[in-house]
Amino acid sequence: MALTLKIKAIQHFISEVAWGVLDYLFIELPPGTGDEPLSIMHHIPDMDGVIIVTMPSELSEAVVKKSVVFAKEMFQLLV
Repeated sequence: MALTLKIKAIQHFISEVAWGVLDYLFIELPPGTGDEPLSIMHHIPDMDGVIIVTMPSELSEAVVKKSVVFAKEMFQLLV
């Protein structure tokens, strides 16, 4: 799926679905710090946090570290 189609799908998923009041919203994303997490963080500005789940491997650990740094930086920008 082209990146623009992914972003449009995410935008539709977040802004045009009648979710009602939510305590939690889990969104599974591919690993990394690409456009998908950035788009979600911009469309949900009052997000309280993120949960990052991974498997135990050196490669996964490196990707998760980047994701954690990305999330911390984004929350500082959004606050």
